[in-house]
Amino acid sequence: MLSASIPPSNYSLTSVLKACADLSAAHLGRILHSHVVSTGFNLDRYVQTALLVFYAKHGDLVIARKLFDRMPERTLVAWNAMISGYEQNGHADAAIEHFHLMREQGIHPDSATLAIVLSACAQGGALHLGQSIHDHRG
Repeated sequence: MLSASIPPSNYSLTSVLKACADLSAAHLGRILHSHVVSTGFNLDRYVQTALLVFYAKHGDLVIARKLFDRMPERTLVAWNAMISGYEQNGHADAAIEHFHLMREQGIHPDSATLAIVLSACAQGGALHLGQSIHDHRG
């Protein structure tokens, strides 16, 4: 697209960021992040979420958390990405803490959230929370 002087859209950027996350293309994803910032797409909530998912999947939780904290509006997908990033990188306590923060802010979990948190409960030994989620769905 860039070679053909076709400007990317937020849809194309989110698709390429997802591909970078899925293919473990960390270097290309970081280059794309620079492009996103230079073109102003870093203000787009879908692109913000795609960047968050990219960094969380690559285990760069410091950058993922900075992106999350700077989001003016956090969608359920953004919350799930942050919770999953913590869980997948061995930080069960942080995943569970984020789940509680999400609930405190009135965000209702979906089935993906609950699956992630159940995994974090198993990883971190949070039996009571795991049983609560299993029994009452959160």
